[in-house]
Amino acid sequence: MRAAFKEKCTRIGCSIHFLNKQLEHCFTSQEVDKRRVNCDKGQSHFEHVKKIVKHVRRSHHQIKLKRKLQIYSDTRFNGAFYMLEVFLDVCDELTGVINNAFMANLAAIDKELLEELCAFLKLFDQAIDELSEEEKPTMHKVIPIRQLLLNHCDLKYEDSGELKQLKCFVGK
Repeated sequence: MRAAFKEKCTRIGCSIHFLNKQLEHCFTSQEVDKRRVNCDKGQSHFEHVKKIVKHVRRSHHQIKLKRKLQIYSDTRFNGAFYMLEVFLDVCDELTGVINNAFMANLAAIDKELLEELCAFLKLFDQAIDELSEEEKPTMHKVIPIRQLLLNHCDLKYEDSGELKQLKCFVGK
């Protein structure tokens, strides 16, 4: 294995890893390669959701919810999508579960934007699943899926400003 990387070897990275890192940066980084990440509203929503999820899990109140909240993990592929999707599913139940200190975080979350983010990220989750095949090679799927995701990042008139920011960053 080491011999393969000795002389002028071009290493091709895992496409899923690249995809996951791009999604991770749009929600957690202020700057990437000395360029500002301009996804402020999406990052703000992400942070509010993350604080509430941590609180609910730590306080053991998630037993009262229909689904177990998923905490964000940068080591889990598409961790942001899973956390946001489950949160969206139980969002209406949270008022009876969280204490007053976290009500401001809950009030700061725009449910329509959260729905829009989850709908946008769903295709990325499907792409990651498609490229994660264990039994069959997936190298031939990388370019078509990449193009599908780039097309998915095209700006549409009906997209909110926040989603447009996210699409611009992820689509680069």
